[in-house]
Amino acid sequence: MSSSNNTIIFSEYNGIYSYSIPAISGLYPSPNSGYVTVAGNPLSLAINFLPPSTYAVSFVSENISSSTIWWVVVGNSNKSAKAATPITFDLVNGSYNYTTEVQAGYTPTPSQGNFVVSGSSQSITIIFSAREYTLTIFERGIPVGTT
Repeated sequence: MSSSNNTIIFSEYNGIYSYSIPAISGLYPSPNSGYVTVAGNPLSLAINFLPPSTYAVSFVSENISSSTIWWVVVGNSNKSAKAATPITFDLVNGSYNYTTEVQAGYTPTPSQGNFVVSGSSQSITIIFSAREYTLTIFERGIPVGTT
């Protein structure tokens, strides 16, 4: 059954009836299924349509200096923070990919990955390693063989 307003009215004989209601336009019914008992009297059942639940996914940094800015991209959302500050996304159930970046001087591990949100919050640790750079020194003006 369906309706173009907020009420559906129909008649049933005494008995126990099951119902199931799908999500509509990204809103989820609560309760979405169950049973009603018709026992000689009219009855009403209120169904609330709610946005999907979200769960916090926090990215936590390790081994990074306090002034260094790092960032995480999940889907089309990009967030940044300074070193010890976690980066948190509120996400609905589903599969996600992420990438991490940092200002020059560090390498994030992992630098990318994926995760699944399935009804609970979670934390993902990103460990930063200081980058090593090759330093080459060229001397000029010292006679050959001088130590």
